[in-house]
Amino acid sequence: MAKKGEEIVDISVTIEHDTGAAWKVTSHLTNRTAWIAYQMAEMHEYSPSTRTATLTLPTHIAEEKELI
Repeated sequence: MAKKGEEIVDISVTIEHDTGAAWKVTSHLTNRTAWIAYQMAEMHEYSPSTRTATLTLPTHIAEEKELI
């Protein structure tokens, strides 16, 4: 997850696929799809019926993946 002092962001996403080691997500903000490794983020508020969740991850990763 984030290193000490690193900025983090919460992103609302749809979980498209889960490999057991990474999630394929689509950002509700940018509509971009990206793979996020479990070690890079934490998932919160997962709703199985809608496959939506909140991901908490370092801001620079979210920017690199164009999720924000």
